[in-house]
Amino acid sequence: MISIVLSSLAVLAACFPLAEDRASFIAQDHPPNLLLITIDTLRADHLGCYGYRSIQTPVIDSLAAEGILYENCIAQSPMTLPSHCTILTGTYPQFHGVRDNIAFSLDPKIPTIAEILKSRGYSTGGFVASYVLNHTRGLGKGFDKYFDNYDALAPDTSQFVAMLAETKGERIIQEAIQWMKSISPKPFFAWVHLYEPHDPYEPPEPYKSRYSRHPYDGEIAYTDSNLGKLFQFLRSSNLYERTWIFLAGDHGESLGEHQEDCHGYYIYDASLHVPLIIKGFTPELRGRRVSAQVRIVDIPSTIMAVVQSPSPGFQGREVLSLARDTGRAPALPAYSESFMPKLQFGWSELKSWRFGRYKYIEAPRPELYDLEKDPRETVNLLATQQAIANQYRQELARFYPLYQRSPDHAVPQSKLSPAELQRLQSLGYVGGSVTPIEAVQGEKLPDPKDKLPIYQFIQSILYSNRQQMSQAAAKRLEGLIRDEPRSATIYNFVGLNELRNGRFDSALANFKKAVSLAPDNSWLVYNLAFAYLQKEEFDKAITGFERCLQLDPSNGEAYTNLGNAWGRQGQSAKAKQYYQEAVRVSPTNKFAHYNLGQLEFNAGNTTAAINHFNRCIALDSKYVPAYLDLANAYLSQSQFDKAIPAFQKTIELDPSQAEAHYNLGLIYKKQGQWKMAAQSFARVVAANPEDAEAHYNLGLAYQQTGREAEGRRELEKACQLNPEACRQ
Repeated sequence: MISIVLSSLAVLAACFPLAEDRASFIAQDHPPNLLLITIDTLRADHLGCYGYRSIQTPVIDSLAAEGILYENCIAQSPMTLPSHCTILTGTYPQFHGVRDNIAFSLDPKIPTIAEILKSRGYSTGGFVASYVLNHTRGLGKGFDKYFDNYDALAPDTSQFVAMLAETKGERIIQEAIQWMKSISPKPFFAWVHLYEPHDPYEPPEPYKSRYSRHPYDGEIAYTDSNLGKLFQFLRSSNLYERTWIFLAGDHGESLGEHQEDCHGYYIYDASLHVPLIIKGFTPELRGRRVSAQVRIVDIPSTIMAVVQSPSPGFQGREVLSLARDTGRAPALPAYSESFMPKLQFGWSELKSWRFGRYKYIEAPRPELYDLEKDPRETVNLLATQQAIANQYRQELARFYPLYQRSPDHAVPQSKLSPAELQRLQSLGYVGGSVTPIEAVQGEKLPDPKDKLPIYQFIQSILYSNRQQMSQAAAKRLEGLIRDEPRSATIYNFVGLNELRNGRFDSALANFKKAVSLAPDNSWLVYNLAFAYLQKEEFDKAITGFERCLQLDPSNGEAYTNLGNAWGRQGQSAKAKQYYQEAVRVSPTNKFAHYNLGQLEFNAGNTTAAINHFNRCIALDSKYVPAYLDLANAYLSQSQFDKAIPAFQKTIELDPSQAEAHYNLGLIYKKQGQWKMAAQSFARVVAANPEDAEAHYNLGLAYQQTGREAEGRRELEKACQLNPEACRQ
């Protein structure tokens, strides 16, 4: 066995220079088109072509039959953002530095495959389905077109309601096809990211019924059907045979193995073993299956081998040669990691070294598995195979610093606004990386295996109703503080629950504790300031939001709430100044535009107000207050032709808007449309029987339409409710 272990060092030394290799056996007259497809959360062993018999994936199976299927491809991280940074940069996580989905962004100095191909004359388009991969995270570099649009399910972030943070696969495919139709005859590089089968598993029909007992498989089958539409377009456009296709999973899904429901926490094969399929022009490679281990870090080097161009900076190697001659090189050692337990809870990180038949996991209680005899990693051999474990530990220790960034190259921290954090939490991502890596180096940290129930409980909170929490859950969460006194994440969750329930003193106490543990975490500072704002302790709120902006000058919500704090004290000029700053740093901040609109309207600047209300609506077509105030602004200018549709839209979105019904009735009254006026005033009366003016106007409208008796009754009711008005 020792000879096998030592051979991984030899492979390690030999494989790194191969990042510059070119696959000389690839023959092509013109630069090929390149299509990279990444499917989120896709286990290799849940596809038909990988031997799974409980699913139908004819499109992916056909792609595998036409190309190369790699039986053992290993992801370097079980999380979406770090994994895609590895896929697009060809570098290991310790080099690109993105260790979690939250609070990180890709360093702009690290080149992506899109940037390199663009410099070589390729048209480049990226189409991503998850908010985790939006352009602010740094992956949009080098793309001529980067589609990352997400629709709001419940946009009022002041209500702490979860927001839809993904785009369905069908829409992503449509956008990719439209882009391919629009580009010039230049060769293209397209990255298509499909979010299904990420949890929650909710496939559409007929997959929902067909896979009712296994909805995860249903989402995979739905994804397969969407890929069929993409490939059909390529065939009908005579592009399929001229396009190299790389299909990979970014990570897997535990599905209950090792008691982990989803992914991101552990680094067992359930969340790291992913499919890799490559289809090209080479007939001799058609239908090949490669059993040798490869890694997702190898994808960029392999793409550059296809275009026969050097790939400086990539840390993987091209793997087409493994398909051409499976005896040319042995399997490649695979490093993987999860820093999420450390960054979000202050527990230990996990690292693994997988080579040959064994896999070693570095943890406070290390693990060693024989993958040939125990592919599910259920029997830890550490006690009986100390020599092997020591060899793997040494290789891991020697490998890790080879690609670790020097201390003077700081990893950019993503500045997440509360709204952005909420979007990520709607996908099930806990917390927000509150503990810097350097802050806990050298400490003896808890083993994540001992803390799984706590992590699962907090995840369950995210998947439950995000506006309210059961008393039992709240009590348990509060109890965790005693066990995890250093977890700013837990204090923050307790504080948010107290804030939602209007218990501001308790919310403040918990946010203060969270900030004391992580004083430089901008979104914890923001939450504390927001709690002060709710208590109308404006001076402390202002101080808190200003501190938040020192930590993160790009936080538009902090500017907006500074405006709110000054505005609620009657300081309109200062409020306007901060709303304008909010729009400057965050042009898509609908609340800042809305508040500016209100300020301008109250100041008599109706044209400016209308512009801001329209901008707010452009950002969120379902935001009722903006439609109502826009309608009132038009009404104040007697622009009835514009006011009427704005009031109608307000009512369409929220039929209970009595003000919209009443003002719409006034317009109809002025226009002599008495029947329409009667309908509007009747709705106001039904909603508020004590509204004297509505009864009065309804009475007039009834009289004008020949309903004399009903009109008299409404006028009499108005006089009963407001005798003074009747005398006048």
